[in-house]
This record gives sequence, C-alpha cells and structure tokens, in this order.
Amino acid sequence: MNGFVICTDFKDTALINIRRTFFFSLFSIPVSTACIIFFYMNFSLGNSVEMKWRMGIILCHVALVITMFVLGGLSYFLKKRTEQSTLMCIVQYLAVVSIFSIAIALVTIDQLVTASITPFLISCIIIGMLFLLKPTVSVYLYGIAFLGYYFALALTQTNQAILLSNRVNGLIAVALGYFLSILLWNTSVLNLQQKQQISEHQIDFIEKNRELERLAYYDQLTGAYNRRKFEELLTREISMMSRYKYSACIVILDIDRFKKINDAYGHPVGDKII
Repeated sequence: MNGFVICTDFKDTALINIRRTFFFSLFSIPVSTACIIFFYMNFSLGNSVEMKWRMGIILCHVALVITMFVLGGLSYFLKKRTEQSTLMCIVQYLAVVSIFSIAIALVTIDQLVTASITPFLISCIIIGMLFLLKPTVSVYLYGIAFLGYYFALALTQTNQAILLSNRVNGLIAVALGYFLSILLWNTSVLNLQQKQQISEHQIDFIEKNRELERLAYYDQLTGAYNRRKFEELLTREISMMSRYKYSACIVILDIDRFKKINDAYGHPVGDKII
C-alpha cells in the first residue's frame, strides 16, 4: 500500500458486520448482565442522587441486553446466508446506532456523580474496530453520535468547565474512532481485493491447464483423442487388466471411401464424418 489511500469499493460488508454483531452480542449480553447485578446489589447505598445514578445505569444495561438479544438473534439467522440483503443492512446500522445511543445515555447519567466519558470513548473504539463501514457512511454516523453526545451532556452536567472539557474529549474520541474505522476499512478492503485477485488468477490458471490438456490429448480438427492420449489410455487399461484379471479388446473401425468423400465435399465434411 503506497501511502494512506481511502478505498471506497467493497461489496457485501453487511455479511461481515452481521457475523460480528452476533459475536459481539455473545460478549456484551453477559457483561451487561454482570453490571446490572453489581449495581443492583449496591442499589441502596449513598444518597438519592447516587440511587438515581444507579437506577439509570441499570436501565441502560437492561436496554443494551434486550437490544443485543434481539439483534444477536437476527444476526444468528442472517449470518447463515451467502448473499447480502436489505435486512442485513438494517440490522448492522441498528447495532451501530444502539451502541452509540446507549453509550451516550450512560455518559449522561454518569455526569450525576462523575466527569468520566469512558462509555462514549469505548463505543467510538468498538464501532471503529468492529464494524466495516464505508468512510462516507462512517463520518455521518460519528458526526450524529457526537451531536447527540454534545447536547446530552448538558442535561446532567452543570459545571461549565467540566462540560467543555468533556465535549472536547468527546470530539477527540470521535476523531479516534473515525480514524480506526477508516484504517479497518482500508486494510480489510485491500486484503480482500488481494484474495479476490489470487482467486481469479487461480481460476485463470486452471482454465489454461485445461486448455493445455486439451491441446496435448485431443486432435484440434476433430476433437477426438490423439495418439498420445490413446497410448495413455491403453497403458492404463493394460495395468487394470493385470490387476483385476480380466480381458479387453480394441475395436478398429475403417471408414469406407473416406478419401472420395473428403475430396468431393471438402475437409469440413470429412472432419464431421470422423
């Protein structure tokens, strides 16, 4: 790869994203379930603000479990298909939107007790490294996610200094995620293009070998076996006769008055007779 070039031509990305959505659901559901249990066990600790925070976190993880259960179930059936479909495209984008939305909700609720934006940062990295998205599509998804993040923070974060810092950090997280998305797309597309070229070369090589075999064993005019192929078949048959102890015979046919037909009607007619 010479330099950093953004590739934009790659088909069937939804097939890959559907499989990754399924495996991500297998990971995210138990993790979110563990978070729900952990926060529920400590639900009554602290003041009313902390209890509100815990309830919000629990609800977000419940939403994530339900969402990934549905998307994971759809992905399980869709990943068995060999051709891309409209439903695949819808499911892959629903997965991306769901991850971003729940991450923004988690960060917004976290502002009640902490200035951390870890969930949003993780979501940007997950989207960038997990899903194969065209750069032109990815920039819109990350842009919309940042706008949602930008305005949602102000709902719970009243400290203007922290709000500004988190918005800037969120912008950096979006830029990092978008860079990872482009890098993954570029690398994956180039690798798959190389595999496709190798596959095409192999097919061409097989076809050329078949053509060489045809030229080596068949008469070009009549398409019948030539002497070399006849000798090979004869040798093979003799070997089979010796091994399995059976008899065989050779039938020789002579075409009467072939020369007269060939001279009278020409070589094409003679070739058809042969």
